Amino acid sequence: MNQNEMIKNIFDDFQLLKEFKVDIKVKKKMLKELLEAGPNPWRVVGITPKALALFEKHKFKKVKDLKIQRAHIKDRDIWYGELFNKKWEDSNSWYKFIHENDQTVLALSSENKNINEIDYLKFDKNITNLFCSKRITWTHQAEEIKFLKELYQSVGTGPKFRELIEKAQN
Repeated sequence: MNQNEMIKNIFDDFQLLKEFKVDIKVKKKMLKELLEAGPNPWRVVGITPKALALFEKHKFKKVKDLKIQRAHIKDRDIWYGELFNKKWEDSNSWYKFIHENDQTVLALSSENKNINEIDYLKFDKNITNLFCSKRITWTHQAEEIKFLKELYQSVGTGPKFRELIEKAQN
């Protein structure tokens, strides 16, 4: 099944979910599971300076008990509600909305709840095949390690990075 067919199938299932008689909270939990079946949910679009610095300490590997999470930029409860309240004309506009809202930043677990108050490093928009979702985690192999190393080498020792670290510590 190609990506367009997958999106169409999930959209059709979403339309059925909208008609369920259960409470909206239950529908939102079901929606979370449904969207995780789609292409690259919880898309990583950036990283906080503290998370990048922690990765550097561990040679950019995702080691056991590393306190880095994917923090949602936009509150899922809010945009899930918008998904349910809007009448969608087609699966393309529906998925475009999801793609624009289901964005995450690699962050320390302590940064997760206030991610919107943190200056994070934004990834190039063309980076779409890294840190792909695997349910509650993400892929982290040679490509991701190489990317983080190169990112750190380009910003990790510069004044902007040090400024962001200092700002995050205050």
